[in-house]
Amino acid sequence: MVIKEIPPTTTTESLTTSIEDAFRKGKLKVKSIHDFTSEDAEIELKCPAGVSAEKLVDALYAFTDCEVSISSRIVVIRENRP
Repeated sequence: MVIKEIPPTTTTESLTTSIEDAFRKGKLKVKSIHDFTSEDAEIELKCPAGVSAEKLVDALYAFTDCEVSISSRIVVIRENRP
């Protein structure tokens, strides 16, 4: 599996760290992690035997920084009033 896009507030280093932390805690199963990022993000994950890619994707979204929430507060000012 190759991750080619990361959330806007995340770096490839912090993403690989969150994947390694989830692996150490037993939340996901990964055989190896390789970061081939240059101009574009490219993080390769190898699944161990018996682990499907779908389960790995679900675990990545649930337990790592592959998905982050961004809250925004939009205020419109009109006639000097919000």
